[in-house]
This record gives sequence, structure tokens and C-alpha cells, in this order.
Amino acid sequence: MHALLAVMLVLSLGAPIAATAEAAGRPLAPEMNALAQVLSQHLEAPPPGHQRSPAVPPQPLLVHGMPLYAPELVAAFYAARDFAPLWQVAEAVVGDNDRTDRDPGAHQGARVEDLLEALLDADDHGLPPAAYHFYLLERLREQPGYATDLELLATDAFIRQASHRANGRILAQSVDLEWYLTVEEADPLAALRLIEQGHSVAFALDALWPIAPEYWRLLAEKRRLRAAAPSARHHEPIEPGPLLRLGSRGPRVTALRARLGLPEPHDPLFDTALEDAVRYFQQTQGLAIDGLVGANTLDLLNLSDAARITRIDVNLERWRWLMHALPARHVQVNVADYSLRVLDDHREVMRMNVIVGTPYRRTPVFTEAMTYVVFNPDWSVPRRIAVQDKLPLLRADATAMAAQGYEARRAGTAEAMQPVDAFDWSGVTAAGFNYLLRQRPGANNALGRVKLILPNPYAVYLHDTPARELFARSGRAFSSGCIRLEHAMDLAAWVLRDQPQWTREAIDAVVDSGQTVTVVLRRPLPVLVLYFTAVAGESGTVYYRPDLYNRDAAVAAALGLPDQGLAAR
Repeated sequence: MHALLAVMLVLSLGAPIAATAEAAGRPLAPEMNALAQVLSQHLEAPPPGHQRSPAVPPQPLLVHGMPLYAPELVAAFYAARDFAPLWQVAEAVVGDNDRTDRDPGAHQGARVEDLLEALLDADDHGLPPAAYHFYLLERLREQPGYATDLELLATDAFIRQASHRANGRILAQSVDLEWYLTVEEADPLAALRLIEQGHSVAFALDALWPIAPEYWRLLAEKRRLRAAAPSARHHEPIEPGPLLRLGSRGPRVTALRARLGLPEPHDPLFDTALEDAVRYFQQTQGLAIDGLVGANTLDLLNLSDAARITRIDVNLERWRWLMHALPARHVQVNVADYSLRVLDDHREVMRMNVIVGTPYRRTPVFTEAMTYVVFNPDWSVPRRIAVQDKLPLLRADATAMAAQGYEARRAGTAEAMQPVDAFDWSGVTAAGFNYLLRQRPGANNALGRVKLILPNPYAVYLHDTPARELFARSGRAFSSGCIRLEHAMDLAAWVLRDQPQWTREAIDAVVDSGQTVTVVLRRPLPVLVLYFTAVAGESGTVYYRPDLYNRDAAVAAALGLPDQGLAAR
């Protein structure tokens, strides 16, 4: 039932809230008059007896000296319930198993206590209680005479908390201009209506957290780090310097041994035991397993627990920016992790390494549906790449470029494509480049033997590559924004598996023929291109990835988190 209500909350987006006929047509009871008086300036149609001049715009609504975050929503909510209070009632509350989780004689304000508990629980998620009137609510509930203030502040706190649980504390594009993945905002009033119906505060709010298991694994690791004793959390950083490897000596080796929990020998030597420990650390962090302590390995070794917590908070926020429930069947690319996962019925069925955009040609965050596959594709070279990357090569050796299958023709003409060595490129400048450049299908084609298309305005798609050696690198930001696949044919076979004529044998035959063949997918496949620098595996182990595009620091700053050196990584 809990999961069903979570889905109902998300599906109720944008439900219009209007004052009830009763509120519009009869005088209010005296005990509701105070709420109506406070909220009348924030209603399109003030309640009976409360007029607002159309020339006077609503002012910020201060309650006990504190501005409400969502006065319009608060006003609309109470208008719809005839200004009856929600929080100052003594009644049984129905929990998520349709049972009473409070006695009918519960003291007045029990729901406020439940709200305060929920706000404290959200602190672990990165939602600090102070951002939701927590301390003011605590004071007011102990003081008589502030029922109206307490009522409005509690509702406002609930609305803001609900919105942040469902959609994140900050707007993604306010801190990351290349985060193009947008979702509909949840309706916090739908969650409030669950409380009206008798459900508990925790039940109404908990339904709004992301349900992805990766979110909860990250949260579990954050709680573990926060619970660790200070002595267990502290370690001295290893100073930067030359590559550390088998046979190295010195104080940096001593610091490395201490960091990896090895006893300090009489001779500070990088021995085989230390090499094994380095390899194990690299394996757990998804680094190249070579036993060498270079820049990437050193960065992760020096990542303090405080920095890990900040990194987790940044990525918990990114999870809240996504849709509440990910599609059961989809492809998920994590740019910062250089990885692709295929999920079917929410279970991982395929994983592979990928190559993503360089820091100056970044792969954006977005989602689109894959709709078709092209075997033996040609490549129409985008103008920017043609001018910046290919023109210098054409000037240097057009014959070598022709041997790789490059052809050209003058733009705006009906000329046939010709091998690029048929043109004189020596005097062609970037400003005067007036050519269409294309690479024929074949073994040397930059797109390899297959491309998988998800139409989008960013010209990003998934494709094969002839540069197989690059997949052995731990950092794989080499593309111009598209996503190169380590096992492109395996992915093509999987997305076509429910089209019986496209067996693996049929695919191989088409590829071997060299002919360009386009196959439309019977079922479009959602593809999510994401960016997470803290990744939780199924075992619960959390891997920390280098912040390839330096996006973490801006998110951390907007959340009010300590920088912890993120801007320098």
C-alpha cells in the first residue's frame, strides 16, 4: 500500500486547489477566523468578510516574525478545507498498514510532534531541520496562545519538506547548466491531503523519497561515516609527489602504509604486501588495478570522511532531481563513472565501460528514448569537429584521411562526394571552411559498426568505436560528447532481442555485408544519461569518482555544505 500511495502522490501533479463552495458561501466559524484573516491576502478570492483591495499586491507573509516559504499553497490548502486547522487536533491516525498508530485520546498537537520527528529524520538525507521552521515550531508548541502561528508554520514546513524530498532542495539548472533532465514537480498538497484522510505524517512524507536502491545505499554509507568514532575517521593525508610503486621508499610510503592499515616496518619500503593493499583499494574504488599510486589513486586515498559525506550529500541531491521511480526497463549511463548499465525489471542485466565527452566537449545530463539502430553507419562530421579537429589533419596529410574513408563536397552544391585528397586544403582556413565532410562506413569509421540513436537536441548518441585501446584507461573522457560503447554489438543485440528476425547471427551477417541498415525498435527504450560522483554498488560499497566536469563544488555550495576541497578536484 505504501508504494501504491507513493505512485499516487507523484501522479497527482498539478491538481488544482480551489476554495470549497461552503467556504465561499457561508460565514466562517469563530475558531477558523484567525486563519482566514492571516491568509486572506494570499487567496484569489478572499473568504467571506475578508476583503482585499485589488490594487494592493500580497506582501510576504510573516508568522511569528518568520516568512512563510509557500504562502500561496498554504492559503489554498486552508481555503479548500474551510480554514479548519490540521495540526491542532486530537484524533486517531491511520498508519500505512491501516492500523491505529496513536490512541484516540492522543494529546493536542500530536501531529506537530510527528512532523518534528520527520524533520529530524530528514537531516541524514541532507535536509537540515533549521530550513523547515524546526526550532521555532519546537518553541511554539510549548507556549500557549500561538495556535494559529503553529498551524501555519507546521503546514509551511510540511509543504517545503515534501517538495524537497520529492524534487530536491535546489533547482538543478541553477547550479548545472548542462543538467537537462527535468521532471514534473510533485504536489505537496497531495501529501497533506493524506494527513487529512487520517494517515500519519511520516507515512505521507516518506512516500516522497526516491525509491531507487542506490539512493538508500548512499544514505546508509553516510550514516555509517557519521557514526564512526573521530579517531576512526581521521587520517593524515599523503603528500603529493612522484609516482609510488614497488620498491619506493620514504615518508610518503610510511603514510601510505598507515592509510591502508598496514603495520609500519623498520624500513619504509613499498613491498609486495603494500602493492597488494593498493591493488585491493583500486579494485574497491573502480580504478585501474595496477598497484601504482598516481594522481587518481592518491586523490581517493586522501579523500577524508568529511569530504566523503559532502560528496554523498551532493549525490543524494542529484538522485532527488530524478523522476520518483526510474523505468523498470532502461539504459543508464553514468558519465562520471564511465559506465553503462542495462536494467530489465529493475535488475541489472548488462554492464560495460564507456567513453564520454572531454571536459571541453561535455556529455550533458538528459533522458530520451532510443528509437532505432543503424548498422554500418557513415559519419557526417559536425562542422565544429570538422573545423577544429579534421581540418589540421587534412592540411597535414589528406591522402591518409582519404585512406580512412573521408570524403567531402562543397556546401550548397549538388556535387558528388569525392575523396578528401581530391581537394587542395593548404589554403583553407577555419573561417573559410565551406565543405561537408563525411566518413564512409567501414572498419575505420569513427562510429564503428553500429550506432544507437536516441533523438535529442544535443546530438548525443551511443556508438561503437575502432579505438578499442582507450577502454583500458581508468579515465575515459575522449569523445566530443557522444558515448562510445565497449560492447556495442552486445547492446544492439539486447535492444533488438524482442524482434525475432534480428538474432545475433542476423546482426553479424548485416555487419559483415558492409551495407548500411537501419532497424526501428518495436519498443522505444528509455536512456538516462546521468552524472554521479558517488556510486553505491549492490553490495553497499560506495565508490567515489573523480569529478570529471567539476560539477560537485557548485552543488555543495548551493546546499550550504563545506567545500572540503571539492573545487580543486
